[in-house]
Amino acid sequence: MIIPITVEEAEENLEFCLALCNRGVTFKITREDGKSVIMTGVGNIPDVPSVPDMPDMSGLPPGMAGGLQPEADVRNFVNESLAEMHQEL
Repeated sequence: MIIPITVEEAEENLEFCLALCNRGVTFKITREDGKSVIMTGVGNIPDVPSVPDMPDMSGLPPGMAGGLQPEADVRNFVNESLAEMHQEL
C-alpha cells in the first residue's frame, strides 16, 4: 500500500510515519512542485555496503561536480551503485 502525503504532512507526523513504515506502509511524499520521493521501511540490514570515497570537489564552482549538474551526478552515482550491487548478487 502506498499512501500519498505532502512534505508538510510528513514533517508534522514524522514519528507516526516512521512507525507505520516499520509496519510495512509506504508513503509517496510529494513537494509543491510535483517532485516526489518514496519513504518505506527497509527492515534490519546487517551489512550495509560502504559508500565509495568521493573525489575532492572543493575547487569546483558551487552546485557543480565534474562539470555536471547535481541531478546528473546523482543519477550516475545511483546507476553505478546499482550496477555494483547487481554484480554482487
